[in-house]
Amino acid sequence: MTGLTHARLRAAFSIVFLAISASAAYCLPRPASAQEQAGVLVTASREPQSLQQVLWSADVLTRPEIEASQSLSVEDLLAQLPGVQIDNTGGLGKQTSLFVRGMNADQTLLLINGVRVGSATNGLPPIELIPVDQIERIEVVRGPLSSLYGSNAMGAVIQIFTRDGTQPGFSVDASVTGGTYSTFNEALSAHAGFGRAWLDASGEVLHTAGFNTCSAPAGSPPGDCFGGPPDHDGYLNRSGSFTAGIRLAPGWTASADSFLTSGHTDYDGTYSDSTEFLERVTSAHLDGRLGSGWSIHATGGRDIDEADDFLASAPVDRYQTRRDTASLQIDGRIVPALSLVAGSDWEGEHIGATQTAGGLVSPIAFARSSRDDTGTFLELHGSTGPVTELASARYEHNTQFGDHLIYDAGAGWRFARHWRLTATWGTAFHAPTFNDLYYPSYPGFPPSSNPNLLPETSRSFEVGIAGDWRSYSWSLRAYQTDVSHLITYAPPDYTPYNLADARIRGVELRGQWRRGAWTVSGQASGLDPRDHSPAAVAAPGTAGNLLPRRAQSSAFLDVRRRLYGRIELSARGRWEGRRFDDLANTVPLGGYFLLDFLADARMGHGWSVEGRITNALARTYYTAAAIDNPPSSAYYNQPGREFDLTLRYHFEDARR
Repeated sequence: MTGLTHARLRAAFSIVFLAISASAAYCLPRPASAQEQAGVLVTASREPQSLQQVLWSADVLTRPEIEASQSLSVEDLLAQLPGVQIDNTGGLGKQTSLFVRGMNADQTLLLINGVRVGSATNGLPPIELIPVDQIERIEVVRGPLSSLYGSNAMGAVIQIFTRDGTQPGFSVDASVTGGTYSTFNEALSAHAGFGRAWLDASGEVLHTAGFNTCSAPAGSPPGDCFGGPPDHDGYLNRSGSFTAGIRLAPGWTASADSFLTSGHTDYDGTYSDSTEFLERVTSAHLDGRLGSGWSIHATGGRDIDEADDFLASAPVDRYQTRRDTASLQIDGRIVPALSLVAGSDWEGEHIGATQTAGGLVSPIAFARSSRDDTGTFLELHGSTGPVTELASARYEHNTQFGDHLIYDAGAGWRFARHWRLTATWGTAFHAPTFNDLYYPSYPGFPPSSNPNLLPETSRSFEVGIAGDWRSYSWSLRAYQTDVSHLITYAPPDYTPYNLADARIRGVELRGQWRRGAWTVSGQASGLDPRDHSPAAVAAPGTAGNLLPRRAQSSAFLDVRRRLYGRIELSARGRWEGRRFDDLANTVPLGGYFLLDFLADARMGHGWSVEGRITNALARTYYTAAAIDNPPSSAYYNQPGREFDLTLRYHFEDARR
């Protein structure tokens, strides 16, 4: 067994239980205020919990907030949050990676309606393919949550809930958007709640002609960065979601969710230059009360990820991966001041791939095409007056990498009514992807995978202080994460390998002020993500260097003003500092500042008009290099100044 022995595992669970029980058994929990009940999320602890009580750094984006942002992509929404940075390879629908608190993109777990989502081959969550109008709410929890969710949840967990609603009545939402680069978005959703049942269905089509995703290096003939002619690289996304549920009995509900997105995206490349994609997520849920404050939750789901790649319209390969998941959870109060969440998860990953050459289709021979993972977890929450406590542990068994014990602990202290101190500590585990381990190598080319890769493990510590008053609030958090065996890629062959050690230190400051018709909110983050390997074992020239594509500074500011009760004007700015595209720190990506203006006018009878100008200063900037070969480096282009106009309609009949 990797990590601790079975005897130590049993002892760890016993200590977790006894430590919190001893401190909580004689105290009653502090009642939650109305303000605390205003924002609730389930991702941080797998049960409903107020944002004011969560010990981890967390955000909830509701449907009204998503609409107010006027964003056309999920990555644009998430980039406004503390600790979140993105790289993008050419606009809407192009490959996008999230770096949350400096962790690798595949170390962030994406859930849709409780189901793990993403390719099992490359391990990346398909953030760029999820349409915004299908989303009811987004929950983001930063920090190591592997004790609750297992592998992938090293840096953060992002959970997306598609459009739904259990309230009675009938409602319809419709919107039409048009803008720069011949971008058009049409969305329609309808909800019906009647008696004990409810239904919700929505559909959306997003199309953009796009722009040339990457240009030839300076001094080269005009064209794309791979020698082809300049062109517009478009994107088409067709999506839909469906939810149905019924209240079986008092305290018992059953529901089913289905989400589908498919389409086509063009880009520049020499092996392939377009992809037809499909992402299908289905799930079933059963939730019930067992009496005396205890509940049970059962979930089963499947995620299908498909990609067909083409070069000049000719097929070159096809990937299909499947993730099956199931979980059973029980939660409730042991004593008034002590609650428990416990359960078990199972995940099965299966991959299939073929390639086409000379009209012949043959399998891409991965050395291994499936693996399973099971985890049993227990988390305890205690409340002793103004102090809240958290302790959790998970026993994880991976059929490929054996057994792991993962654990977290934390505490929060609310003092002087408006102030709160928090501290958390936790470990995490991440298994290498199938591509990193087994992608076949071809004669004449360097190895594209490394079957000797070790799993990544981490230890994280965070402290924070927050203040909350009627008109303004703020928080300051500082953290450090030490990662062992971080997987990275180094030139010239880019074969994946394990760094001995990486150390990521960061600080996040955020605040919000409301006064009358004015709202000002913002955040600033500092980050120091480095290869911390001893010089003797580090790759040549990388010891002490910054990890790729992580900026050391970032900030976001949003100023809003409401006029006459029907019009809202907003100006927002986002800053990203300088970074490097490679671990050798030889290919710089310059810092940039983006300024946007937004307007929203409600016309009555459910109608509203929205308009925005993004990148109003027409800045040229890059977040990723297409060719990192100095001095002939080439970069993926980002949108210039854009104009968008949206017409939105909402109808609601709340009669039972």
